[in-house]
Amino acid sequence: MTEEKLRISKMLGHISPFVPQSVLKIAEKDPALLEQDKEEKEVSVLFLDLEDYTHLSSRLPRLEVNAI
Repeated sequence: MTEEKLRISKMLGHISPFVPQSVLKIAEKDPALLEQDKEEKEVSVLFLDLEDYTHLSSRLPRLEVNAI
């Protein structure tokens, strides 16, 4: 494996817990997207605390947790 492929694989490994599988597939097809410039945007963020989520997500498959 080339050094570039190793670097890309490591980057995908770091973001994989935080992004949907569809985003990972896009990044795998076009790794240059990982290098895009950052842009500043004003956004709204909703934080939601689901009771027992950590325990649930540690024992069930991700797709099952998402369905719940």
